[in-house]
Amino acid sequence: MKVISHELLNSITPIRSLSQNLQDLVQQETISAEDLDDMKSSITTILRRSDHLQQFVESYRKLAMFPSPKKQIMELSKWIDNSCQIMNPLFKKEHIDPKRRSRNWLNLISKHCRGSRRLLGV
Repeated sequence: MKVISHELLNSITPIRSLSQNLQDLVQQETISAEDLDDMKSSITTILRRSDHLQQFVESYRKLAMFPSPKKQIMELSKWIDNSCQIMNPLFKKEHIDPKRRSRNWLNLISKHCRGSRRLLGV
């Protein structure tokens, strides 16, 4: 939430400030060349900051729309076999101690079981 607030304020604050300045400038009876340059610069900055804000919101929207996991019951032995096929090359490459590897697998399996029960409401 802090990141979202920070990103929003980083874009909204200068947009608000520049918009207020532009409003003050256009209410003048005459606009000097310097004021016109300030207006052009302000509009460019507002466009850039609003583009940044739009990109941030689009990225956040994509993240928030991340699909929910599909819950299904699966045989634990199949899950373990599949996990071993995936992870064993890494364990061998990293030269992980077999005792530590076993302990890691047991921790992973027990966490998976607890998480699955929680997801399935068991």
